[in-house]
Amino acid sequence: AYNFLTSKRVARVDGMLSEGDDLDWYESRIVRPDWAVEGLARFIDPSHTRKYFRNIAENETPIVVAKDSCDLKLPVCDSTAEAAPIKVLAPILEQSNQTSAGARC
Repeated sequence: AYNFLTSKRVARVDGMLSEGDDLDWYESRIVRPDWAVEGLARFIDPSHTRKYFRNIAENETPIVVAKDSCDLKLPVCDSTAEAAPIKVLAPILEQSNQTSAGARC
């Protein structure tokens, strides 16, 4: 028998879905590789948070995220809402610049 079956660790990427059965993996506003790693780490250490993935060997069901669970007003849904900038790369670029400031190739 395969180890992943006997240890009951079979990951499927439909752990979080929209009401329309769309995968949160694709539907999230921004890419979150840290959430993907956190979700996969749960298959090694169950103390990690469930993100994106579910364990079908343990009969886990998808978490359905309903549109009414969102507490943000998004421009696509509300014409009075204004888009906010996504501040993801700035801290990473600043840290990279500080680290490499002394090293020039």
